[in-house]
Amino acid sequence: MKNGESLNYKFGTKNHWRRTIWNRIVERLFVPAKDAVVLYLAGEQDLDRTIAVAKGFQSHNLIAIDRSKRVVKMLRNNGTLALHGNLIEVIGEWQNLKVDVVFADCCSGVSPEVAFLAIKLGTAESFKDSVLAFNLMRGRDYWKGFSDQDGSWIGKHRGLWIAGLNAGSFQAVVPGIAAAIEYQALRGRSIAEWATERAMATPLSYKSKSGQIFDSVVWRNCSMWEFLRDQETFFQIECARNGIAFSGTDVQAFVDRRQKTDTSKPITRQIAAIKATRTRIMSTQ
Repeated sequence: MKNGESLNYKFGTKNHWRRTIWNRIVERLFVPAKDAVVLYLAGEQDLDRTIAVAKGFQSHNLIAIDRSKRVVKMLRNNGTLALHGNLIEVIGEWQNLKVDVVFADCCSGVSPEVAFLAIKLGTAESFKDSVLAFNLMRGRDYWKGFSDQDGSWIGKHRGLWIAGLNAGSFQAVVPGIAAAIEYQALRGRSIAEWATERAMATPLSYKSKSGQIFDSVVWRNCSMWEFLRDQETFFQIECARNGIAFSGTDVQAFVDRRQKTDTSKPITRQIAAIKATRTRIMSTQ
């Protein structure tokens, strides 16, 4: 998954795509746009911010992410809340504040990093109600031979493949009960059907001036938390995996342990600073 600044161009087709994506995001929100917290890959031009604000999102809730220190410095100088790092590490260290939207204009094809991101989002508690939007380049995939033959329901569209992977993320985390969870949640439907129905997955595609086809998808996060109707069951499974005896006291200990972050990581300190700045801005409004 490349920097947001790569291939981040401005022309009619892409601008129309941006507006369409943000419209689909707003349709799926569980909260008003003005209250929604957004993580997104910004790029040097930060073109999505203007559109998001026009759709009702608040500037202090739009948190930009980029791997380029130069780009992050420029964004911060413009008053934008920005994190220097990659989206996966941000999601891995993000705690407590619920995120309503994750927008990943990846500027790459399907890759191990993009696939892991889809799975990670399905297992992160702060993202359980998030609306997800991905944009991928068709034919620029990490795996050679990734084609129409990879699954009858996948076809050419890379976005639907990622949404389906996200829908099955619970299987990667709790394989011992995957069959039971799948029976409860899917009730005989395929993961693809579940992704398009419950998650409201909408595939979109457009072609750049150079002829590159981009596949996009917007959907509600297929969180493993949605599969587990009984919270206690989740704690039983996770306590067993982490070698913790199951009891009321130990469940609370597990919750406390699960919510701890590594404060020695630069990205964790950045996240804390961003949250503090956002709170300060909100208190003055």
